[in-house]
Amino acid sequence: MTFYSTEFNGKFEFNEAVNDDVRDFVNGLSRTRRVLRDEDLLLDMTGIDFGIDGEYFIPTVEEEDMAVIDSNTPPSDQPGLWMDWEITEDGKYLQWTGMEKFRFYLEWLDYLANNVFVPNNIKLNGSMEYQGWDERDKGTIFIVDNQVKLKTDFTYTYGTGVHYEWDEPSSQEQFNEMVEGANELRPELNIPYVDREVTTEEHNLLAGIYDMILADEGEMVYNNEELRQHIKTLPNEVVPEIKKVNENLLSVKFYEFDEPVELDLSNKTPEEKYWAYLKTLNELAEAY
Repeated sequence: MTFYSTEFNGKFEFNEAVNDDVRDFVNGLSRTRRVLRDEDLLLDMTGIDFGIDGEYFIPTVEEEDMAVIDSNTPPSDQPGLWMDWEITEDGKYLQWTGMEKFRFYLEWLDYLANNVFVPNNIKLNGSMEYQGWDERDKGTIFIVDNQVKLKTDFTYTYGTGVHYEWDEPSSQEQFNEMVEGANELRPELNIPYVDREVTTEEHNLLAGIYDMILADEGEMVYNNEELRQHIKTLPNEVVPEIKKVNENLLSVKFYEFDEPVELDLSNKTPEEKYWAYLKTLNELAEAY
C-alpha cells in the first residue's frame, strides 16, 4: 500500500537567524507525531499551558502517551499528524526534512507563520520548487514576509487537504501501511493485514513493534531521533523468530539473544489470536 508523496528542492530564508528556542520548538514539532491530547490534564501534570489540544507539547520518548486522547487525530489547530518542515542548525533557513508522504505542507507553512514566526517578529522569504508523484503536480512555493503563495498549473485544494482527492488515510490504511513496512523489513513476522478500522490502542500495539524495527534499521522513527539513538544502546538486534510448537502454541522471540516465550492461542477466535500475537510482540519489543 502506497500513499501520495511530494519532494521539495530549495530553502526558505529568515530575515535573521532565529534563536535556539524557536529552532528547537519547530524541529520538535517536526520530529514528533502531532496527536490530540487533553490540554487540562497536561496542565495539571506539568503546570504548563501547551495550547489547544496540547498543540505546543513536544514529548520525550517517555512522555509520548501523556494525556493522549487519540493518537490518530492531530490537535484541532494543526493541519495533520506530521509536520515535515525543519529549521537548519544555524537557524537561517527553513527546509524539508526529507520525509516521504508530507501532507498539508502549505497549511503547515501558514501554521508556522501564524503561531511561531509572526508572534516572534520573524520574517520568512524565498521560493522552493516541488514535485509530486503525479508528474503534473509540480510548481513553486513562494513566501513573501510569511505570506504563502503557490504557482502551479495543477489543481490544488488549498486549505482542505493535499492534492485534490488525497484525504487523510483511515486508521485501517495507516495500520496496514505499518504492517506492510514491518513485513518488508522482517518477513518472518508475517503479520496479516486488517479488514476494519482499528482503535488507538490497537494502532499503538503495532506502532511499538514497527518503531523498534525502524530504529534497528538506523532509520528515523516517526522523525524521532531520540528513539533511534536509544536503540543503539540495546544489547540485542531485532531478529524475530516465530515457531509453531503445535496447533495452538507459538514460540515467539523478537530480539536476537532473548529467550523465546510461549504464546498459548487455544480457545481463541482468529481475531483474538491476531491481537494476542501482536500484544506479545509489542511486549517483547518494548521490554527494553
